[in-house]
Formats: sequence, C-alpha cells, structure tokens
Amino acid sequence: MATKRELWADNQVQELVALGDNLPDAQLWVDWLLTRIPETMDPDDYEMTVEDALALADIQDGDVRMSRVGWYESDAVPALFKRLLDATEESHG
Repeated sequence: MATKRELWADNQVQELVALGDNLPDAQLWVDWLLTRIPETMDPDDYEMTVEDALALADIQDGDVRMSRVGWYESDAVPALFKRLLDATEESHG
C-alpha cells in the first residue's frame, strides 16, 4: 500500500504533466523536492527555504549549454534566430 508521501508525489507528477511538463522532468522535480522535505512533515505543509529557491535560480554553464542544444534542435525555431544566438558584433571601421 502506498504511503501518503508516495501518493502526494504521484499526484504532483500528474499535475505537472497536466500543466505541460514532460514526465521525466516532472519526476525529477518531485524527487528533488522530496529530498528536501523532512520525512516527518506532511508534503502539503512544506514551504521552500530561501536557500532552495536560490539554488533553483542559480544558472550554471551546463544549463546554458542544454538550452542551446534545445534551441538548435527545435524545428519551431527559424534558422535566422539560430544564427543570431551565436552572432557577435563586428566593427567595420
């Protein structure tokens, strides 16, 4: 029989997927969150700490690289915009 915590996690994953997140990312997010919620606490009562929020907001070089990959691989992004991502300003003086 599933625990209340497991049922909560399953529900959160379903809600994230319903909002448009993909299943693997939704599961990763919920798993990450569960590592921060004390076992004795009801997950519905958890409030994220400032430290956790700041960790989520911290953009690393790997995050930028993964965003570039998604941008370049997307058929929805026109080639012109893909070229602009790597454009640099050139002086003609």
